Amino acid sequence: MKRNTRFTLGKKLLLMVLLVSLILSAAALAASYWAYLRDTRALYGRFGESIAKTFASQLDLEELDGYAQRGLEDDRYQEIQSALEAAAKEGGVARLDIVRPQENGLLILFSTGEADTEGRESLGDIRPLKNDLADVLADMRAGGTVDPVTWRDGELGWRMMTAAPVPQADGGAAAYVVAELDMGPAIQEERGFLLGIGPLLAVLAAG
Repeated sequence: MKRNTRFTLGKKLLLMVLLVSLILSAAALAASYWAYLRDTRALYGRFGESIAKTFASQLDLEELDGYAQRGLEDDRYQEIQSALEAAAKEGGVARLDIVRPQENGLLILFSTGEADTEGRESLGDIRPLKNDLADVLADMRAGGTVDPVTWRDGELGWRMMTAAPVPQADGGAAAYVVAELDMGPAIQEERGFLLGIGPLLAVLAAG
């Protein structure tokens, strides 16, 4: 009877050790994944913000106000549009816009449109921001900074929106440069990281 009791207790102890190992492995996996996710998203966010800030620093707010009020394009408008398209191409962003926040969405002043599709939104068009992007519109209307937002578009897949204000004298913002990034490759890398580290931690737990 004593031998059976010892054997039973031994098995229970082994199972407890294995269970604790699995819990610790799962915790390590979750921590590693979320750290990787946070760092990857932060890297993309800084990249998009850098492109938006660089272009915003070159803009004249009074000039933008004129286009917003008149709604007419001229030679200078085409110069800015061409520079915007060049910046989007060189920076490798999916879309680059200059906008003014309105109650019902973003008033398009300039837009490159999507890099892989034909056509683009025109001066005076309104781009609604809803669901995951609703907070972006609220922050812009308040004239504040805008944190990068990652969301899934039904047609375009995973995206990240970043924005930088066009400087004005009082420190607020009446216009923004918006840079959108294609997050598809990053999401695939994140899933690959998760699939790669999972078996490794399981092996360590079993060992």
